[in-house]
Amino acid sequence: MNMLGFYQRGDSVLHCISPSSLVTSYFILLIAVVMLSSSLPGIVLSILLIIILYSYGGIALLPAVRALWRFRAFMITIFLMNAFFQPAAEPLFSWWIITLSSDGMMIGLRMIATIVLVTLLSSLLTAVATPLKITDGLRALLHPFSYLHLRTDEIALIISIAITMIPVLAREGRYIMLSSRSRGFAVHGNKIKERVLSFVPLVLPLFLSAFRKADDLTSAMEARGYRGEYGRKRKKVHYAKADVLSIILSILVFAGAAALGGVY
Repeated sequence: MNMLGFYQRGDSVLHCISPSSLVTSYFILLIAVVMLSSSLPGIVLSILLIIILYSYGGIALLPAVRALWRFRAFMITIFLMNAFFQPAAEPLFSWWIITLSSDGMMIGLRMIATIVLVTLLSSLLTAVATPLKITDGLRALLHPFSYLHLRTDEIALIISIAITMIPVLAREGRYIMLSSRSRGFAVHGNKIKERVLSFVPLVLPLFLSAFRKADDLTSAMEARGYRGEYGRKRKKVHYAKADVLSIILSILVFAGAAALGGVY
């Protein structure tokens, strides 16, 4: 399936890790990837890390990369904004507010690399863990804050739903686009402004669909008697060697990213 963020059943090493260990390792690796993406050697190492993780998770990497290709216009916009509007001491070209510089181009490329790597890592998390598993992991991770009288269950649920709704809205947007094309919708004009305005009529149906899904989800949760943390029993988590090993390896990757960041 050429979609980002959908859960895929499996019995790989990553599928068997406990929720708390999986989410903890994810956040540690997320910080490490962001740190590594500040340099070209770090980006190469991050790509190798992503390939290894997808391999151990039994998830195909190529469909996720193809899904990201649909957002190429967004990536190009980020690159151009940094390349032409980043102040520089020695610009390659300068006119009015436009300043083309090699530093700006490098910043744009690093920003695109960071977005791609973080998206692929987040997609791997949602591919090897169900929304319920992610919620349990976030709840365990946020549990110490409950002693500060924070509603950690609700916070974990909100984050989990937000992660889960990303691929759902992406699929809904594609359905709206295909439905509009079947009714004769076409992108008019060659200018960027005209092409952007052509997509405005598609935004309202997507927002209406998002609010409708949110209302349906609220009704379903109320019908099932959800009241947050009150009256709920916690499932006991049994940690295995793979859980401890995943956290240790994540910490080692983070330490290596910090050391590499100090070198470069």
